[in-house]
Amino acid sequence: MDAINQRFDAGFAPASLKLPKIEIWLERQRKGRSIRDAPYLVHTNFELPLMLEGRKKLARFTDILPRTEEAFDRWVEKGVLHKEVFVEPIPEALIPYLIDPNHRAVRDVYYTLKGEEWRIPAMNLLWKAGGGWNEHFERLEGMLFGYEDWQNDWWIAHRIEKSGGFGGIPFCCTVDAEGLKWMELAGFKALPPFGRAEIQVHTFDPDEETAMASFFADDENAVALVRFKLSFDMQRKTLKGNTKGPWQIKREQIPEINRHLKRQVDVLLHRSAPAPFSFEPQK
Repeated sequence: MDAINQRFDAGFAPASLKLPKIEIWLERQRKGRSIRDAPYLVHTNFELPLMLEGRKKLARFTDILPRTEEAFDRWVEKGVLHKEVFVEPIPEALIPYLIDPNHRAVRDVYYTLKGEEWRIPAMNLLWKAGGGWNEHFERLEGMLFGYEDWQNDWWIAHRIEKSGGFGGIPFCCTVDAEGLKWMELAGFKALPPFGRAEIQVHTFDPDEETAMASFFADDENAVALVRFKLSFDMQRKTLKGNTKGPWQIKREQIPEINRHLKRQVDVLLHRSAPAPFSFEPQK
């Protein structure tokens, strides 16, 4: 901490807070990739002070850290906040995909301001109904947390532009000129169900621009790199046996994939686009 103060003149003065213990978190921020790029204060890591100010109406934590729970519980004991805990077993079908296979249940902890307890069953209902999560569910969730309408508007537009929207897992693949023309005629609602016997699919990562651009450049017949989104269940069914990729998808699998797309297909890179590449949907 002293070194950071000396190097950057950050002005950290924890002694003035007169606390027995203090934590300092350092976070790497990439321009355009951080929630701190939002034109408003995102609630993450600021939940408790925002709730005490009345600006945040609901907080939801999954497998909450003990120190975080202790900090909130002090205000529950004072009658300022309301708390509810829910424990749900993890479905057996998902166990093989867990980092820790011994972790068999999810513990969700909710806090609300007094008088706002109705938000907890509303949020539970939203999550149970949100198997096809989309921007409408995201907006309802943001409203329950206490975000303002204009903040929800910005967040949804930003996520659609940067990662293709909400719900599902983003993947990318290349298409040739004939496939791109077919997609245009189909209103970018599906991948072309013809052409090569197999297509290679990668997980889309906006932080790996060089790797994605290289994948595109290595395909001599490709005129575009496109992004599509699948549900987790469809990923397990279609891309089984390999959790990291890339995957080889047979041509006859494309119609089934098209029936389970979460939203439209975005054209990210076009062969005629000048460098440097930018992973934003082409207008």
